[in-house]
Amino acid sequence: MGRFTKVSEDAFDAMQLEAGVILSDFDPTNPVEPDSEDIIAVTTGGIAVACEAEYEDYGADVDNVPNSMMEFKRITGWNCTMGFSDLKFNAANTKLELGAADITNGTGYKKIVPRRDLKLTDFTDAIW
Repeated sequence: MGRFTKVSEDAFDAMQLEAGVILSDFDPTNPVEPDSEDIIAVTTGGIAVACEAEYEDYGADVDNVPNSMMEFKRITGWNCTMGFSDLKFNAANTKLELGAADITNGTGYKKIVPRRDLKLTDFTDAIW
């Protein structure tokens, strides 16, 4: 056991103690139980979230400037990912996981066709 065993005062407010859920609609200012149609994913095994900044180094071409100096770096974007195992398998979730796809209704089946071009309808909110 370590020498210090203190926990921050807000630690328990930030812990996820119940099941993780991915929602399409949620208002954090008025948290209420989500409607069934707002639940995108039923998760198992935890949720891993990672965000990595993308930088541009304005000093890279400047003579006598060391590489990667803080003063010359600017954040140009973020690459964020969320990973989890989803127990809910349906056409809408498969389309969401593919990123860009179309769903066609057949007689007794749904056909999911991936595509390369993005449409505005391919983008959606996902709230953890």
